[in-house]
Amino acid sequence: MRANMQQSLYLPPSRHSMTHAPATKPQPPEKPLPTDCCGAGCTPCVFEVYSDALTAYKAALKAWEARQSSQRPDGEQPSHGS
Repeated sequence: MRANMQQSLYLPPSRHSMTHAPATKPQPPEKPLPTDCCGAGCTPCVFEVYSDALTAYKAALKAWEARQSSQRPDGEQPSHGS
C-alpha cells in the first residue's frame, strides 16, 4: 500500500463539523491502485477503506451542494467547475 494512502482518504465529518460545515467543496478519496492490495485478506482491505471513504465523500458532497444551493438567493444551482 502506498505510504500516503491512509492520509489521502476522505474522513467523514464529525458531529461538530457538521454543524459548522466548511465552505470548501469536499474532495474525493484517492482510488487505490490494483497493486495497493497485498492479497493477504487484510481487514479492512484498502479497497474496503476506499469504498467506505467514497460513500462518506458522496454524502458530504451532497450535503455541501445542498448548502451551496440554499445559500444562493436566486435558488440557482452552483456550477460544479469550482
